[in-house]
Amino acid sequence: MRLATLRILEGPEAFAGGRPAGRTVPMLRQELRIGRNPDWVDLQLYGMTDRCAVSRLHCTITYLPGMRTFFVRDEGSTSGTVIVEGGRGKRETERPVKAHQAVELRNGDRLRLGVQGSAGALIEFITTISPVQARAQRMLLEADDVNNTEPSARRVSGFLPMFRRPHNLDLLISPSGDEGDVEPTDEARQYDIFISYSRQDGDMMRRLTRDLRARGLVVWTDETLMPGEESWKRAIEDAIEASRCVVVLLSPSAKQSEWVERELDYASAQRRPIFPVLVKGNEQDAIPFSLIRSQRADMRRDYDAGFRTLLDALNTHLRA
Repeated sequence: MRLATLRILEGPEAFAGGRPAGRTVPMLRQELRIGRNPDWVDLQLYGMTDRCAVSRLHCTITYLPGMRTFFVRDEGSTSGTVIVEGGRGKRETERPVKAHQAVELRNGDRLRLGVQGSAGALIEFITTISPVQARAQRMLLEADDVNNTEPSARRVSGFLPMFRRPHNLDLLISPSGDEGDVEPTDEARQYDIFISYSRQDGDMMRRLTRDLRARGLVVWTDETLMPGEESWKRAIEDAIEASRCVVVLLSPSAKQSEWVERELDYASAQRRPIFPVLVKGNEQDAIPFSLIRSQRADMRRDYDAGFRTLLDALNTHLRA
């Protein structure tokens, strides 16, 4: 099922799954990670030792079936991601994508990875799927009209693609090039992990998310959503229901967070296993009463050791 096609206009030929993929690559699943570390990405540009502007994990393209809409998200790259619009007789404009922010991606857009003139890449995005003018998009348009903000509905401040993929199905690119706009089944819409955290622990959350995804796990976070909005509350509930377990980052700020507490309560109500990870503070100021007797991974002084403890526990649960 071909959702879109990526055409490399500038830069090297791509690799997918360790195999040469050429310059025209189909997107067959709902998430496509782009970069140069073959262990972290699905579409590899350049090699690990090449001097280039493409980061190890540079950006991610995702597809939201309910809205029939694509988004691109910069994963904190060192050289940036830019959407290039226009061209072919039309005025060309560039829209930088802020780090860890999702922005709508449309047919004909080009993605520039790195600054122009550097050893980066320019990728044309092609799709025959037309977005649905759903309530979410209308809300974004109306909000931008009111605030008179320039990027219109392209910036996603209150919505995150709610797609669910099966464990160990991270290979998004297939050399077969099968086509067709086939919507995924309910069985295929699933996350391995929902991460609950305080916004003050965002750096640790992003590091942990990156490392878990590098191990092939499907992780959901709310970092591109606007906290407190009604759409955010619904997205949280849906994501917990669609996840096989919850990892909560414990810290003094998390213990004081009303929303972390609500997420843990909802996870318990949905009978989702909770895996606590202590990232700051101590048992007195960081551990909530509901988790005081729970075993936990400790990442305060030794991240790698704590990560191994967490990964072992997750693998035992997810493979059961």
